[in-house]
Amino acid sequence: MIYPNNYKPLKSGSKYESETSFLVNILAFLTGLTFLFLMRLNGFYNLTALFVLMAGVVLISTQVFEALIFGKRAPICQLHKHRNFSFPRFFYKIIGLTFCFLCIGAIYSVLPMFRNGMFVDYFVFLGLFGPALLLLGVLYFALMDCCGEVEKDEYYRLGYWLFHFKNGLKKDEAANLARSWLVKLFYLSLMQPAMIEKINWFMHYSFGSLTLDNPKEIFWTLNAACFFIDLTYASFGYMLSFKIFNTQVRTAEPTLLGWMSAVMCYWPFWGVLFYSNFFDYHHAQRWMSVFETGGFIWWIWCASIIILELLYAMATVCAGIRFSNLTYRGLWNTGPYKWTKHPAYVFKNISWWLIAMPFMLSPTTKAIQCCILLFGVNMIYYTRAKTEERHLSHYPEYREYALAMNEKSIFKPLTKIFPFLKYRVPKE
Repeated sequence: MIYPNNYKPLKSGSKYESETSFLVNILAFLTGLTFLFLMRLNGFYNLTALFVLMAGVVLISTQVFEALIFGKRAPICQLHKHRNFSFPRFFYKIIGLTFCFLCIGAIYSVLPMFRNGMFVDYFVFLGLFGPALLLLGVLYFALMDCCGEVEKDEYYRLGYWLFHFKNGLKKDEAANLARSWLVKLFYLSLMQPAMIEKINWFMHYSFGSLTLDNPKEIFWTLNAACFFIDLTYASFGYMLSFKIFNTQVRTAEPTLLGWMSAVMCYWPFWGVLFYSNFFDYHHAQRWMSVFETGGFIWWIWCASIIILELLYAMATVCAGIRFSNLTYRGLWNTGPYKWTKHPAYVFKNISWWLIAMPFMLSPTTKAIQCCILLFGVNMIYYTRAKTEERHLSHYPEYREYALAMNEKSIFKPLTKIFPFLKYRVPKE
């Protein structure tokens, strides 16, 4: 397996300095939100166009703020000409890229899951902007042929092998490239429609309806806002993977267990197969049916859930346009990552306990059953965390960060009770 180390941290200092800035990502998100608000004022409601334009605004904002804050150490400022343009070299790279696109198109065409109505917005997006994105891809590859750090990258070697059937990608390199595209193929098709839904919510929502007389509306609005923040970077991260911005995928998860524990948490695997048949704990009492609506305890419970969901969203913001499941795209240890290695998983799972079963008013047997099922869900995320750690531990800066978190984590006291929670460098 290939674990390259050819990336440059944004800032000097510790070996495990974050490659992304929490402040930059917050500012870029607010810029994108301002753009949406202005479009709302102007009555522009083409959701697919808004999705693409907001992604562009967030990308440009990220680069501008990085340049302003980090100066010449920002990735975009490190771009300079290395070599003269070579058409043969460029030709092979385009052949390799085209082959990847054809494989993706074949998968989308063949698999029945992509005929589900939930993907309508996604294929509208591909139909409207696909040709333009392909053109930009060609121009991007031409630019990177002159300015890229690597003269003959994986796309060149793939294209060369397709054209000559010799001297192509090594087996491990080809496998990593395939996995990287599979991650994008799967997750972007899920995240883009979800983000379209949140953009639609933001563009049409009547915020004047938020009053203390309607506490449930306040909760659901704050809940939607948290997931809007999360989905912004969760969707854009899969689109904005470029070497020119130092946001490319370095490696994708190489193990079957890692892939299984990750993809099973998403549609169609979770909703159709695993949740309904193995982990359906939602028939337990939920918090809104336990407390008096608008009462003191109700507001405390509401605030606790929203804070946990906001922390979960902030974990995604930490990654910014580098966000991606099942891949390594650089180290970040800002925001909630200063408290724990896996803030998204931790805070998400705690919130589920608060949402589903605060007092367990169901009959005793049913309550115990639901607790066991939800604990099973927690174990899936524990497995995800451990497989991610094993993957990222091939990078020395992550090992240093994870070992430091053994002492700095807010959950350090738990490691004394449950020693298996303590990070240890995996054996090779």
